[in-house]
Amino acid sequence: MSTLDTQYIELMAAAASAKAAEEQGHITTGALPQFGMNWGLFQYQYDGRPYIKASCSHCRQFWTTGQLELTIAHCGQVDSMPEDLRDRLEALQIKLGIRVQSFVEKIIGGSSPVKQAVPGPSLASF
Repeated sequence: MSTLDTQYIELMAAAASAKAAEEQGHITTGALPQFGMNWGLFQYQYDGRPYIKASCSHCRQFWTTGQLELTIAHCGQVDSMPEDLRDRLEALQIKLGIRVQSFVEKIIGGSSPVKQAVPGPSLASF
């Protein structure tokens, strides 16, 4: 290999590392989203129910859920919902009346969904 080839390879390696450092700088300042799984807590516009949205920047898929547990298998890895996001979702659901928390559940931690009233038979169908 000639010296010209080695100089070219060194130049290309330096340019690649400079580009990677620049992208990392953009990620740390918040200008670019972090590469991988991105999680967020949102509310539906029409009824205000909170939900979790997760997106993968590798496979460009996204998932939404209002449940407290979410495990996603994609891109050869398994990701679970972060605990702090789960706690924020649960607190918002309790505040909005979607979940209830009894005295015992408040002490030990946890909550349960609100029981929906089962409608009786409709007399209009007879």
